[in-house]
Amino acid sequence: MTGKNAKYIEHRGVNATPDNDREIVMEGDEAVYQEYAYGPAPQDKQEEKPTEDAKELPAETANDGCGFMPDAKAIDKCFKFNSDFVKRSVRTLVADFYQGNNANLALIEITLFHHQQLKRRNSHTSFVLALVAWGILTIANDEEFKLIVMGISDKYKRMPEEGYLDWDDNNKTDRLTCERMGMKLDPSMRYLE
Repeated sequence: MTGKNAKYIEHRGVNATPDNDREIVMEGDEAVYQEYAYGPAPQDKQEEKPTEDAKELPAETANDGCGFMPDAKAIDKCFKFNSDFVKRSVRTLVADFYQGNNANLALIEITLFHHQQLKRRNSHTSFVLALVAWGILTIANDEEFKLIVMGISDKYKRMPEEGYLDWDDNNKTDRLTCERMGMKLDPSMRYLE
């Protein structure tokens, strides 16, 4: 792959095997390739002892085989205001900037926090659950949920804690992205100074 901001994004589900008998060549600015493959449900195995690092999904999530769906309480846990106005604003940011890239979701979360829309900084699980509860994101299963939260967390760890307008040139690209996101928000959603 060549090109400015070229990305290769691949999500694979349970028991899925990669298709390694192919060659992917992409050229040009903003080249993006995304592949989502979800394997069959796992077969019953002997019970394994969970590792110390294994995390359970929050109790408010439900996966009844019809897709991943959290309880609507997730919205109130994450967002300061649960309104159609906020929902439309967040939907616009996700539609314009997410592009299947979990690092971009981290920047959306950062922007919303600094524009006083989120209750807490660095609360990725609640953020993703709220997006799914609002119908802004669709998540197929628990595994995909964990991968998204992990991707957001990974990006967050590398970002400065101060407001995005104060980021130096080491984070210039991300700062400019957050600035563009902030301009998409209504003026009533002011940047926290």
